[in-house]
Amino acid sequence: MQEYEFVSKSEYRPVRNEIESIIHKAQRLLKHPGFANEKMTFQYTLIGSGSRHLITRIKGGNKGFDFDYNLILQSKPGYYWNPKHAKEVLFKAFQEAIKGTNFQKIENSTSAITIKSVNKSKITFSCDLGIVYYNADRELNYLHTKKTGTQIIYEWQKRPSAINADDKLEALKEYWPNDYWKYVKAEYLNLKNKNSAQKRSFHLYIESINNVYNWMQQEKRTCAIDEDCPIRYINYINQ
Repeated sequence: MQEYEFVSKSEYRPVRNEIESIIHKAQRLLKHPGFANEKMTFQYTLIGSGSRHLITRIKGGNKGFDFDYNLILQSKPGYYWNPKHAKEVLFKAFQEAIKGTNFQKIENSTSAITIKSVNKSKITFSCDLGIVYYNADRELNYLHTKKTGTQIIYEWQKRPSAINADDKLEALKEYWPNDYWKYVKAEYLNLKNKNSAQKRSFHLYIESINNVYNWMQQEKRTCAIDEDCPIRYINYINQ
């Protein structure tokens, strides 16, 4: 069974810096007249576990570690929000932007553009670049592709929101001020090791917060009845 480990900040920080340098280059390329669509602009944000410094990799594995970024389209609705066009334009920009960097491969995956650094068929690190925009109701929509026979379908899909994740973290911090983050990290690593469904790191991060929050609520209910409060969260992460 595969086992994950955390990657040190000193190892992943230079990679993150290079990724963001590539993103900046792609932004500049889109502004060049005639490149593809100089009106397309985007902001970016590091999402999920990476934004909380929870970078992991399989011990002794060949897939290295990865980051997840959202590329947030800023342009007004128009032709360049056509999903197929948006994916093609951004793919072209990043294909050019990775030249001369440690990222030699670029792939068009179902929900992202993926860039990879490969050494002797072993992935040392990679990055998924999701393409998203917010509609007038501030709902997050992400670009998704799927194959139907020989046809590739490009479409916008609403992404399930990480509702109340930050609020739940604040509640955990208040209840376990010295230990809340240790519990979240332990549960996140636990979910990574049991990730048979191949969920993305972003979803596992939200799930770990929800799990720890639910256990906190259970402990609160138990303590309200029993002053000795025999149930402790640490019992769960040791199961």
